[in-house]
Amino acid sequence: QAELFFIKLTGLDMKLEQYRLGESFINEVVRLRGDRFAHRVWEGPEMLPTLAELRQPATWVERIERDALTPTTPFE
Repeated sequence: QAELFFIKLTGLDMKLEQYRLGESFINEVVRLRGDRFAHRVWEGPEMLPTLAELRQPATWVERIERDALTPTTPFE
């Protein structure tokens, strides 16, 4: 019980859940589009998944693919 109390007190239980969620997200993205696509998450802050996307990785994949098709206009 002391160990459980320590884990909750320090927030380690929340960290472990975050790691599980992140691992699950990456595993699903790799399953859907492969390792190379999953690495896009590190290309910049705009590539990071939202909390909703972490829970539903296919929505992140859709956003990234949609954004890749959207032409950008340079600032003048």
